[in-house]
This record gives sequence, C-alpha cells and structure tokens, in this order.
Amino acid sequence: GKQIVSASADKNLKLWDLAGNCLQTFIGHTAGVWSANFSPDGKQIVSASMEICIWQLSPAQSSWQLQQLWHNDYRLNFTNNTIHATDTAWQLLNVSNGTQTMSIDDYANFKLDTNK
Repeated sequence: GKQIVSASADKNLKLWDLAGNCLQTFIGHTAGVWSANFSPDGKQIVSASMEICIWQLSPAQSSWQLQQLWHNDYRLNFTNNTIHATDTAWQLLNVSNGTQTMSIDDYANFKLDTNK
C-alpha cells in the first residue's frame, strides 16, 4: 500500500500508512531530522540530519551513515544514487556504500545546459 515517511526534531523517522498508523520507527540519527525521501523502488529511505542515512525498509535497518555534515540545509533527491546539496557544493553518493562519486564545488556559479 501507499506509505508516508516523516522526519522530526526527535531524531527519528516514522513510516505511516495513509490511515495514520505508524508502521515503523527508524532510530539512529544524532540530531533532529529535516529531510527524508523514498527511493524510486520504495525499498529504501534517505534522510538527512547532522549525517545522511540510507534505511532499508525490510528489514528496518540503517545501511550506512555519512558522518560529519556541518550544514543543516541538505536537500535530498533519491534517484539511482543519492544527490544532496549544501549552500556551496553538490555531491553525488553511491547508494550501496555512501562513497562520494562526484562533487561540484560552488554550484551557485555552475550552469547545466539542458537544451541539447
């Protein structure tokens, strides 16, 4: 069925059904969680706090954590890999192990031509 994920200041994520029943609680962040998204296949969730976590939905567990993030303005997008942004850089992470595969520093001055 359809599900919703919530992120909150209590450091937890919760998975809900559309009737408002809590199906799972994901514990492991060290600070309040401000962003969470499902993977395209619905089998994982990516969440951001002072670290970025990838969560497996079945069984409910954390796959990996990327530690020591010093900004709290991460915007997450889950495609085949996880893309997250700060105010000064974009990073592309490998979903299976959390390693950085690409970084664009100072993305405010970076332009991507999509008209070709």
